[in-house]
Amino acid sequence: MSQIYIPGPAFLYAGVGGTPENRVPLYLGTSVGDVRVEFRGTTVPVFNSIGGRSVPIDEFWDGELAFVAFAINFVEHAVAERLMTQPSPFLTPVSPAPGLNRREAIGTLFGTEGFTFPFWVRAPHQQFPAFANQSPGKRFWSCIVESPKSMDFGAKDKTYNFVIKATRAFTNAASPLSGAMVSTALGYPTRFILCDEDMNGLPDPT
Repeated sequence: MSQIYIPGPAFLYAGVGGTPENRVPLYLGTSVGDVRVEFRGTTVPVFNSIGGRSVPIDEFWDGELAFVAFAINFVEHAVAERLMTQPSPFLTPVSPAPGLNRREAIGTLFGTEGFTFPFWVRAPHQQFPAFANQSPGKRFWSCIVESPKSMDFGAKDKTYNFVIKATRAFTNAASPLSGAMVSTALGYPTRFILCDEDMNGLPDPT
């Protein structure tokens, strides 16, 4: 049935609780205005002399990324600070605070070493019968914080500006909450996964 769909305020969660081996989703908050999710598919041009040198005769698919952009002021500040702690948002000795890197952090492979995190954009109105056929939101499996990232200081509400970069997980795992995102524990990975719509196991907004 065609209908006008208003998802409601997006509830945002980041899987930066626990450890890289056993991630736990933590409630981040709700945004100022909309949360924009942009999918970017990538292609590579294929040239052949039969079609000339400057215009490809075809293109082949080379995968996709997603970017989740939002400003947030109704926020769990400790979770926001974890997101800004890179390369590890899990507060391991590799990088224990935003802006501080140990020398061994240089060259970290985010996905392979388990320092990406899952991220959820939950549409709360999907729970109501009128919107039951709409998307409950998106769960992105393997994310890092992309620049620009900033926080505002001054005599007003403190706002964080985030762009979350979602990359594909190369894994056979059933969930993004355990292990590195390049997982061979279940045999050689047979798929790349960028996102799904699984909202199970999320805590209530606080």
